[in-house]
Formats: sequence, C-alpha cells, structure tokens
Amino acid sequence: MKRVIVHIQGGIGNQLFTYAMGYAYAKRNSCKLVLDNRDFFNGYKWPYVLNKLNITPTNECKSLFSSLFLRGFKRLCKNLYIREKKEFFYQDVDDVKLKNVIYLDGYWQSEKYFKDFRNEILNLYKLRNQEYINKIKELEILYDVENSVSVHIRRGDYVGGGRLVLDEYYDSAIKKIESLDKTKQYLVFSDDLEYVKQMKCFQGKNITFFDSTIIHEDFVSILIMAKCKHHIITNSTFSWWAAWLDRKDSKIVIAPETEYLEKSDFYPEEWIKIKSKIR
Repeated sequence: MKRVIVHIQGGIGNQLFTYAMGYAYAKRNSCKLVLDNRDFFNGYKWPYVLNKLNITPTNECKSLFSSLFLRGFKRLCKNLYIREKKEFFYQDVDDVKLKNVIYLDGYWQSEKYFKDFRNEILNLYKLRNQEYINKIKELEILYDVENSVSVHIRRGDYVGGGRLVLDEYYDSAIKKIESLDKTKQYLVFSDDLEYVKQMKCFQGKNITFFDSTIIHEDFVSILIMAKCKHHIITNSTFSWWAAWLDRKDSKIVIAPETEYLEKSDFYPEEWIKIKSKIR
C-alpha cells in the first residue's frame, strides 16, 4: 500500500500543522499516513500531544525509521523526500508522483495544505480524555468564554529571540475589534501573566486573566480560546490554531503582520492583519 510519512516536530501548534498536512495529503492520494514521531521518544524538548486527540491508533505510531535509514532514504530517493523550502509560504507538493512512499519534512504552516479537509480535522482535533472535556465545560462557565474576546500574548522564548510582538500591537488590535463589535470583555492567555497585567492597553478594560496552571494542559487552553466570540492572536502557531479551530462563521480574528510574515501564507485571507514591529 502507498504510504506518506510525515515528520511530526515542534511544539503543540507545529505538531497540529504537520499532522494536518500529512492527513490531507494521504486523503488526496489514497494512501496510508505514517507518523515519524521518533523525536519525542529521545529527550525532545517538547511534549508529544497528538496521542491526546481524537486520532485513530492506526495513524498514531512510532516510526521504525532510524536516523541512519532516513539519511539513506534522502540520499537514494531524493525525489521522494520533500523538504519544505520556506517557512510560512505554501508550496505545491501534490505534483510529485507518488509510487510507493513519500516523506514530508517541514512545518507546513498554512491552511492551504488542508483547508479542504477542515471539517474532518476539526473532528480529529478534539480531546479524548473525559476529565479534560469536563474541565473545559466548567471553565466555559467560570470564565464566561462565549462572551469574551480571546487575547494571546506569547513572551517566554520570544523575549530576546527576535519575534516578540511589541505591546503597541495589542492596543491597535483592541481598538480595531471594538470598532467592529460591541463586545468589550477580554479573556487573556499568556505565559507571563505578571507582565501582561501591567500592560497599558488593558487598563480600564473588562479583563479576565486565564490561569493555565490550574489544568496543566496546553490543548485545553487552545480549546477554551477557540470557544471565545472573537480572537486577538499573536505570531504563534498556538493561538493560530485556537482561532482556526473556532467553528463560528461570525468570528473576527486579528493577527500581527510582522516583517517575516508579510505576503506569506500563514494567516487565512479573511483574518484581519495589523502591521506590527517585533524585537
């Protein structure tokens, strides 16, 4: 049977991108999807999350490919090893003739790779654990999620890394969303709440700060964000997925268009982009 092997890598957002890409490619080409997730069983810096989702066990297995085998595969079967050329920019890989096996290596950060399978992916990207499902229901009421605008502010590894969006973006995003909708309640998610609580753009606003430490599960945070009325995201795959997994046609998504994302395929066309500086 024909197979497509996809390299699963990165944090939670990038794992969702790489799986979605592989899933869509396998569907289009009527082949079996195999996940090369060996990184996560060898001291990888990120935890593996796909096994917590509604993904069938047959598509969720450790790859048997060793690094030595993969190097040989890349050398001998160059036309069957497809490496992403440029991060955040779509490239057509469907024109590659699939014989028996193809290997996809990259982050594939654009909905263009899998948008035509949106409904299926929405159903796959649900939690299996009933305890977490119940927790989401509790948090929806506690935080009045459906009447809130989710705001994601990533600092952590972005501080000093050249991708930190300046605070001015959030001020502009709040003004923009308030010009489009009367909703003025914000649910703020961040890995640095102490800093965020001092940001000027939130002064005088109806703000609730979401404390993710009470659940210790990042995907729960994503699904809570996805249930909010609208979204102000940052230049992160984490909040990208929170906005994308929101099924509502009426949602408004505000996103920062940083220099390295200009003219890229990272954001869906209907999302509102605000030019933003980074440091």
